Amino acid sequence: MVVYEVDLFVNKKIYPKFKTWLDEHIKEMLTIDGFMNAKITDNKENEPHLTVQYQVSSYDKLDTYFKTQADEMRQKGIDKFGDQFRAERRISTLEPG
Repeated sequence: MVVYEVDLFVNKKIYPKFKTWLDEHIKEMLTIDGFMNAKITDNKENEPHLTVQYQVSSYDKLDTYFKTQADEMRQKGIDKFGDQFRAERRISTLEPG
């Protein structure tokens, strides 16, 4: 199992709208082959910060997503919110047990 983690740093002015949009975006992400589950953490400290952890069945499925759908999915947020947020991404392995 692979964890694809996305940290989202959001301008306070758009935070409520962004969070509503993100909930729908996550639902759409979970329709992509290999994406099994998602957990969202809401950190509203200095700079509003959301972390989404997607569980993906394999590196191959994640790689296919990167090659075929990632640009389109990322662009949806940019089209809606422009430079009012930034994203940082990481990939790790989820150890069984």
